[in-house]
Amino acid sequence: MKNIALALQESVVLRFSILQGVQNFARTSPDWKLLRSAGSPVLSWEEAFASNPDGIIGFIGEEGLPGDLPDSTPVVCVNSIHDCPNVVRVRSDAIAVGALAARYFLGLGFRSFAYCTDVPTHYYSQNRLRGYRDALHEAGFTPRELTLSSLRSDAAVAELAALKLLPAKTAMFCVTDSCARRVLNYCEDQAIQVPQDLAVLGTDNDPFHCEGGRTLLSSIEVNHRKIGMQAAQLLSRILLGEPAPTEAVLISPGDVVTRSSTEPTSTASHPVVSRALEAIEQHFQIREFTVERLASACGVSSRTIGRLFRQHGMASPYQVLLNYRISAAKRLLEETPLTADEIAFQCGFADYSTFYRAFKSHVGIAPSAYR
Repeated sequence: MKNIALALQESVVLRFSILQGVQNFARTSPDWKLLRSAGSPVLSWEEAFASNPDGIIGFIGEEGLPGDLPDSTPVVCVNSIHDCPNVVRVRSDAIAVGALAARYFLGLGFRSFAYCTDVPTHYYSQNRLRGYRDALHEAGFTPRELTLSSLRSDAAVAELAALKLLPAKTAMFCVTDSCARRVLNYCEDQAIQVPQDLAVLGTDNDPFHCEGGRTLLSSIEVNHRKIGMQAAQLLSRILLGEPAPTEAVLISPGDVVTRSSTEPTSTASHPVVSRALEAIEQHFQIREFTVERLASACGVSSRTIGRLFRQHGMASPYQVLLNYRISAAKRLLEETPLTADEIAFQCGFADYSTFYRAFKSHVGIAPSAYR
């Protein structure tokens, strides 16, 4: 009987899926026994060492691999905060994850791109950026890079304010779902329209973050369960005497799980809301196009359309209309030599002073400074 310890307490996000993959292998291997502590197969490194296992599958955290592990005990690492070249590794192909994000956004027609991370020193973050950046470079684009403080602090709020300065219709790939949720929360607080102004894509497809806010988060499925299965198969072969691989075993990502943070149509399942968004997109340049006229075009009252927008987790119809106008103004400021007065007129504002106040409130700087 092979006693296997799972030192998985370092990660809350990945623990369950990795565990499922290992358990799937263990069910078909009668000579495998997953060691437990207090009834749980998820152990700390201290508990794993104390159990005198034949092998360990685990997460290696910020501090690296604990130093008191017996040399004779094989360890398979299933994460990549560090490269850990001296340990057997089965992990997500972070470069392929980044490249998948780039292909996904390019397929949606985006021409402005950004990458956001709150763990810039982590090995997987550096490689997700590398894959994203290289794929975009091949297509003729260079992503902007945004680094957030890991802690929720005044510094992080100031860093998030850079989102307001991004060009309209920017596609942002975030290193993890938790990082992406921070971006989405800021967008909601600051009335940055997602995905019309900023499309946001996370990584890991963690339901806590993907479905834990007003805007549902699109995310890349990283195949953590397959990582767990492959790690168990590899450890089994090592225990049977096969040599351990010197290079990391890389697991390709799955698909992009699309939700409303990247797909406008995913936001609006109600026909009136869909019709309203189409009408706003078609008519926002018209000065006389108000919420009242929008409601009339949709065959409902202003009160009803406001309630439907709220029920679908959206800003008010007035704010959505204003967001379209500001987004169009940002685009014209970036791409044309039009004067601010001309831009105000083309984007549906009554006059320049109204445009100036709305733009500065929304973006944080005057139109002339933005240009």
